[in-house]
Amino acid sequence: MQNRKHLAALVCCCVLAAAFALLPAQRAGGQADSETPPPWLDGVDIVYVTETGIRYHTTDDCGNTQNAYRITAREAARLGYTPCGRCKPQPAILPAETPRLATDGTVVYLIVKDPDYHSDPTCKAINDTKGKYAPVPLLLEEAQYLKKCPCKSCVPAK
Repeated sequence: MQNRKHLAALVCCCVLAAAFALLPAQRAGGQADSETPPPWLDGVDIVYVTETGIRYHTTDDCGNTQNAYRITAREAARLGYTPCGRCKPQPAILPAETPRLATDGTVVYLIVKDPDYHSDPTCKAINDTKGKYAPVPLLLEEAQYLKKCPCKSCVPAK
């Protein structure tokens, strides 16, 4: 009787293992390996940024970092993030040409530290009191991935 229980448990384990093996592996942001990753995750130089920070990090728990989001170092630098002085990620080298955004999406604007995204790069509600950062265009999908909220003043697409 005891052997039957062990055999049944072993069969259940094998069935579960086979079922999980058939599931596609997931990447950050819920992308399966078989799908093309979004541009902000397409690369080997993955770093972490936060909703209202100005630095990018090598780990998702550097210092007081909470709710970090994975993107490439090149994309982090393009958006205006700079390398963290504590975890010291490799500085990204931006190409001489500004990369073009895909034409099949809604373009919004972002400034690091600002929790909102904007439809108008000159929106008066942009949270940059010192004028230190310029609004950077990005796809709405990426702004949502980074957990940015739509601006209530310029009412961008949701």
